[in-house]
Amino acid sequence: RYASAAREVVNNPRLVQDPQQAKISTLEAQIAQLRAGSADGGDERCVRLEEAAAELQAQLQRKDADVAAQQVAALAALQQH
Repeated sequence: RYASAAREVVNNPRLVQDPQQAKISTLEAQIAQLRAGSADGGDERCVRLEEAAAELQAQLQRKDADVAAQQVAALAALQQH
């Protein structure tokens, strides 16, 4: 019984990725695709995507800095006790 049940188990590996980082990766891929398809590189959509990717990257950096600051504060609080 156990062996037959074990044979039917299917493992599906998944890449665990931050949602914002996934969005940035998607936007960067779209930018690369648009650049490859656009001869002059002046496509307005490409510019908007670059701006969106830059804004998401800035948000991610701010959140990383916030998390680092929270970790430092938590360690300081633990050391005081």
